[in-house]
Amino acid sequence: MAPVEWNVLHLIAYAAAIAYAAEKVYALSGSLIPRLLGRSILRRLFPFKATKVIKIEHKANFETSRDALVSLFPMVPGDKADVNHWFLPVILSSLAVLDLFAHKDFPFSLLGALHVSSQITLGLSLDLREPLDRGSEFNRANSMWRPELLLDSSRGTVVRVSVTFKSAICVNEYLFPGVHIPGIGKWLRLPPSNLEPWAGQLSLNNEIAGKWSRISQDYNPIHLSPLLARLFGFKGQVAHGMSVAMIALRRVDAFREMSSGTLSVNFYRPIILPSDCALHTSPEASTASIVCNGVVCTKLSWSRTELRPDAQK
Repeated sequence: MAPVEWNVLHLIAYAAAIAYAAEKVYALSGSLIPRLLGRSILRRLFPFKATKVIKIEHKANFETSRDALVSLFPMVPGDKADVNHWFLPVILSSLAVLDLFAHKDFPFSLLGALHVSSQITLGLSLDLREPLDRGSEFNRANSMWRPELLLDSSRGTVVRVSVTFKSAICVNEYLFPGVHIPGIGKWLRLPPSNLEPWAGQLSLNNEIAGKWSRISQDYNPIHLSPLLARLFGFKGQVAHGMSVAMIALRRVDAFREMSSGTLSVNFYRPIILPSDCALHTSPEASTASIVCNGVVCTKLSWSRTELRPDAQK
């Protein structure tokens, strides 16, 4: 009898935790989360084919996002490069992607989606301390998704979404596990190869997930608490990959001179918080790796490739 009572109490505790988290998410995110959840439930019940191109124009609040990024993630001792101007477009593009995923014509359920890669091409050096008129470069964004931008992986379908600013392009890939569509191309990604020399240690605490959620509005349950993350099959609270990438690149001296160009970030394994990770970098190869428990979780590479004028159209 005792085990039965324990199981019932356990389920009640889980239900209470989910209800509490849902209430917090709703309070923090306004109407977006209910809209996403509603769309997700409908698409689980009534799946349909992806046939429409989706284009959305967004008005981004550059000043609010900039101030939040600077205040919640200040530079700390040991940081060598201020990379905030690279990750401000990332944050603004994340807000645009959430809006696109909530669109009535987007054919997938957001529940369970995983961010697997990002490529940021920055065409100018942005000083976040400058007045808002310079920020007008990022006050308007256009997100686009086309049905042909679907790729099949062993775990599901990868969706590629591009978000274009006047002077930057962010291309993000998301994996929708368990969804397989016949006749689409294969998503090929080589596993991490040679490991760069050790460059330092990254101590990551649970607070960074809450801070990044506040900035990016990404309130995926796996980032909210260890309990909710375990319900989705993870071993604990999962860090936002881009927040860890930003913290790591601040420690890369070679990235200090990268005022514009292209940054690629690939996620191979989730990083469970709290965690102590090793940073490996190679200035000559312009690459870096984030290693946790002996496994490469994130791979970064960069170049000085300029933003093509035709890519901004």
